[in-house]
Formats: sequence, C-alpha cells, structure tokens
Amino acid sequence: MAIPATYHRQYFRERTNFRLTNPVSSYRNDHPCDENSRWRKFAFSNKEGDDGVWSDQMFEAKYDNETDTYATVMLNGYVRTLVKPEAMAFDPAQMASDAANGLDYTFEFNKEYEMCGRPSNYVDGWFELRVVEGTRTCRRLRNPVVAFHPDDPDTGKTSCGHAVLTFSSIPHTSQLSLILLFVSHSTVQPANVLMLPSVGEGDLEPIDEVISHGGEYIHKAPLTDELCGNLK
Repeated sequence: MAIPATYHRQYFRERTNFRLTNPVSSYRNDHPCDENSRWRKFAFSNKEGDDGVWSDQMFEAKYDNETDTYATVMLNGYVRTLVKPEAMAFDPAQMASDAANGLDYTFEFNKEYEMCGRPSNYVDGWFELRVVEGTRTCRRLRNPVVAFHPDDPDTGKTSCGHAVLTFSSIPHTSQLSLILLFVSHSTVQPANVLMLPSVGEGDLEPIDEVISHGGEYIHKAPLTDELCGNLK
C-alpha cells in the first residue's frame, strides 16, 4: 500500500502482548481476579520456579490401582491435574531404545522425580524427568492438559484433586470451571474454584496461539466471583 508509515503508540500498545516469565510488581497483575489475568490449560510451564529462575522441580504422580480412577499429578506437593494412569508413560521411542540396550526405566507411580530442564509450553509437548539420580539420564512424557472430573462418582472415593485451566492456566467444557492450582492441595476436589466464560464468549480470549498451540488465554475484565476476596 502506498500509504506513508506513521508512528502511533496507541495502536502499538493495544496490539502488543509482551511476555514476562513470572508475575512482577509492575506491568503484570498477580491476582486471578484482576483484569487481564492470564490462564493456561497445560499442566507444566517453563515459567516454573521463583522469580522466573528455574529451580529444582519435584514431580510425582500418586495412584492406587485398587481405589483410584485417575492419577493425581503433582509438582512440588501441589496438585496440577488428574490423568488416566495409562497416560503416565515415558516416550515409547525412548523405551524401545532402552530395551534394545538392556535398560528399563519404566515410569513408577508414587515416586518423586526431579524434572529435567524446562517443559514445552503446550498440551502434549514434552517434559522430562530424571530417572537416575545424580546423572543426566532423563526420560520424557507428554505435558498433560489441566482437567478435573467433578461429576465422576469415583473421584469422590480418592484423595486426589481434579483440574481444567490454571492461573497464568483450563478444561474443555462449554463453561470452563477454572481451578486455581496455586491454592489447591491434595483433596478430592479443589477448595477454590472460579467460573470463567466459554472461550471466545465474554472476556476470555485465546492469546499467543502459535507459541502455546492455543493453550493460553487472557480474561480482559475483572472477575466478580465472591471467592475473589478470599484469594491472596
């Protein structure tokens, strides 16, 4: 187009979505009920750690095959999501290579693993766990979606948590019940649940769709849920 270039800061600011690695005191909110709060639907992020600096992250999937329908996936003692137990398996290609070399690193439930490196920031991306302490020997799994199952009668029989989106994180329902994972612990259902509108309806919109494969969202308006005043 033969139109002279212009400098328009308002246009630029309205369309710029700069990416910080973690909530800070300025430029980005750190409360889920504030306007422009960020959410994601993948369980693990490369933004884990203090002040955006990667620190040791301890992973565990709790599961009792006699009582549990789902495995409770946890990071540093906090519930992140529920998955079917068969989803907790290392990459088959790595397992086949290990078998050919006489190695067996089968995934174990109820065991703490140190996370290796940074997870991929999207559902079904890879994250790695250290399978031999004190070495660089790691094996990878798929980054699970945040999904809880409040209507499943079996979940009421376990000490598991269940999930859908997490703060700066959603399940796939017509109305997204967003579980605040940072206030949830190992309970049958998270104690604190905020209700968000469907994606594309109201103020919840997808952002960074290329980078996160459609797994990150922004809620443009403040939330008015009564629970907001109880969240720190």
